[in-house]
Amino acid sequence: MEQTRRKRGPTVKPRIQDARVRAVFNTAMEAIAKGEKPNMFQIQRECGYSVGSAKSYQALQTVSWQRCLAEIRDDKLLNRLDAIAMEGQDHNSIKAIRSLLELKGRFPKPDRGTVTFTKKIRMLEEDGE
Repeated sequence: MEQTRRKRGPTVKPRIQDARVRAVFNTAMEAIAKGEKPNMFQIQRECGYSVGSAKSYQALQTVSWQRCLAEIRDDKLLNRLDAIAMEGQDHNSIKAIRSLLELKGRFPKPDRGTVTFTKKIRMLEEDGE
């Protein structure tokens, strides 16, 4: 019986860019965990991006960034949001979850159907302050 060998592709080494993107992601997640809105321009500058790259949010347009976002499980966020909505507290957590959903592109963009939804969320945020 002949053994067939699997062809292996070239070994992919993590690139420096992947490490910088991971650093941007981790810093942004730390800010969100504190209930702050991350300043992505400033975070990218701190992680070694040029002014032009930071202005164009280059780190957020990479495959590495998409991989980092894929690590965040939506069901945990949605379950926590549901619990917060029922309890009527944790204003910072609501902001954090909203920021995470916006980063993942899962928060509704304002259009005619969601303007009312956005206004209600803002009213809830103001009531919590």
